[in-house]
Amino acid sequence: MLGYLPDIPDVRKEVTHYYNSVFRCDQNIGAVLKALKESGLEDNTLVIFLSDHGASFPFSKAQCYLNSTKTPLIIRWPGITDPGKTTFGHIISGTDLMPTILEAAGLPVPENLDGTSFAPMLLKKGFKEREYLLTSFYQIFGKRRYPMRCLQSKDYGYIYNFWSDGITQMSGDATGGLTWKAMIKAAETDPEIAKRVELYRHRVREEFYDFKNDPDGLTNLIDDPVYSVKIKEFRERMLVEMKKCKDPAFETYRDRDKPGTIENFMKQQQEKAKHTKPVVKF
Repeated sequence: MLGYLPDIPDVRKEVTHYYNSVFRCDQNIGAVLKALKESGLEDNTLVIFLSDHGASFPFSKAQCYLNSTKTPLIIRWPGITDPGKTTFGHIISGTDLMPTILEAAGLPVPENLDGTSFAPMLLKKGFKEREYLLTSFYQIFGKRRYPMRCLQSKDYGYIYNFWSDGITQMSGDATGGLTWKAMIKAAETDPEIAKRVELYRHRVREEFYDFKNDPDGLTNLIDDPVYSVKIKEFRERMLVEMKKCKDPAFETYRDRDKPGTIENFMKQQQEKAKHTKPVVKF
């Protein structure tokens, strides 16, 4: 089972559907690799497999949770990577792929890219680890905006939900499947599942998670005084990262405590949603 979802029958059923899709994906990738071998180019080809964000389960796809932005990354670089070896703990972004591929191909890497090559890690050379990663979400395909930002490190995750006002409800693909329907039904008699349903529906403005002790992000620690210093650190660093990438929500987040700031921002966002296509950025 997926640890961030309740272990109830219909959730298990939908998870099996997802695993069936994973199996079909394995078969297709196998066919591609077989064709690569038959072409005679296998030993001179860097193969990178990067998934999107899987099935549309609540608290995963189209969100800013760790289980929303964490994806498989599998690399085969003949003569460089060790077959079957798995490494954990590195914070890699999709923006890192371009500079990595360029460096692997011996081509110059342009300056001022958002991403950083992780080829040195694959080559077992000196590699400067990324300390934080800013992730963001804008809108669903239904042209409704749910702007969210998350700052993640290896151990913690801080989320700011601009859209959460206690009234607006989250919608999208994840609320149309077996899992969401099963959670709503189970919430009638299970208080813990009821809390999860309420959190997903309306969210709260800020969330903070300790991945070391809570890898599935089940307990929001934003009001826990034990974490107050760490939360302050993440709020300040969020501003730094947003400014660095020229995030259009930077000024709103900076001025979030000023009356009307969030409300005006959301009005602008919903107006923009009418004229733009949905975008997910990492």
